[in-house]
Amino acid sequence: MSSIVSDESAAGELAAYVQSCLDEYLGFKLCELSPHAQVSASSAHDSLAGGISNALSAWNDLVVSDANALIDAAQRFSICDKELARFLGAGGGAL
Repeated sequence: MSSIVSDESAAGELAAYVQSCLDEYLGFKLCELSPHAQVSASSAHDSLAGGISNALSAWNDLVVSDANALIDAAQRFSICDKELARFLGAGGGAL
């Protein structure tokens, strides 16, 4: 007979791994050119650099949110699995 098993620790490990990769992305920094070089492209570069920084911040928020959702889903599956096992082990009845 097959059994139903949810592995909360695996979800936690996956969430930690995904978040650990963020450091490389968030470590990417672009300097502003305007204070150092007053050329026509400086403002375009600085605007782009700000956009990249904002995008990396949004990416961080998304990855952290998804990692938390993985953990939450694993916990909920585990609760459901325990209830289902209890139900099946008791020979039926209300959950």
